[in-house]
Amino acid sequence: MSFMLGSGWAGSAHVAFRTLAVQEPFSDYTLRAEFHWRLNELDGVDLEERKPGPDPSFQLSVLEKGRNRELLVETLTWFRERWESWGTH
Repeated sequence: MSFMLGSGWAGSAHVAFRTLAVQEPFSDYTLRAEFHWRLNELDGVDLEERKPGPDPSFQLSVLEKGRNRELLVETLTWFRERWESWGTH
């Protein structure tokens, strides 16, 4: 995931699902699907699963809504934990 600060295309988070698809442990579709689902839990985020095509993005302004910042931190923590536990096997 990359964050582009500013306005327009900038001011968004780009989620590189295609890159994840070839990177362990996220080459496992179930992990990518859960990551996708967790991101879509943020109010105002509706990432479509695209095959083929550009990876999805969402506006950073959604982080101003309700618990979205907390949910994003939880999601990125979950992501990191999957990554770290894979490396210890």
